[in-house]
Amino acid sequence: MLANLKRIRLSLHMTQQEVANRLGLTRQAYSNYESGLREPEYATLCALADLFRCPVGRLLGRVSEYENGVPIPILGTVKGGFNRMAREELEGYEVADVANPDEYFFLRVTGESMAPQIQEGDLALVHSQSTLQSGEIGVVLLEDEEATIKRVVFSDKSVILQPFNNAYTPMVLSGGAFRVLGKVVRTIREW
Repeated sequence: MLANLKRIRLSLHMTQQEVANRLGLTRQAYSNYESGLREPEYATLCALADLFRCPVGRLLGRVSEYENGVPIPILGTVKGGFNRMAREELEGYEVADVANPDEYFFLRVTGESMAPQIQEGDLALVHSQSTLQSGEIGVVLLEDEEATIKRVVFSDKSVILQPFNNAYTPMVLSGGAFRVLGKVVRTIREW
């Protein structure tokens, strides 16, 4: 299952003992993962991806190299709807071709308000920034700590969070009722 594990570890100039120590495992337990005698639990797999700064898919042999980009963290979920709380926790990494990788993060979209263009389960690549131009798609944190992904339209005295899906009503905000977390530059659909 983890065909790339040893090769990735060696490319990072790490010993089995160093990896085991960082993960809170015995060297033998980690060695069993590399040799294929045992498969790690999902939490351990995510910890390995975090340690090796690579997507879980690369550990599983589905993503072989970073030829088309660098690993960008998937920091949790953002809703494509209203009245759902955002969840932030490192889920792993996905590769993106960006110039300054520290300025980007991925969020997994939940909800249907941005369908059909952005669908539930899509990964949104977000450039971390505190401002947007009117009409850009962004991730916005509302006063109640709810985050959402919407087209942000500025008018004279308010801001409109516009969904793509006509079944959803736009949200009109005033003043400092929100904070921009970043601009969505691309989405990736996972099958």
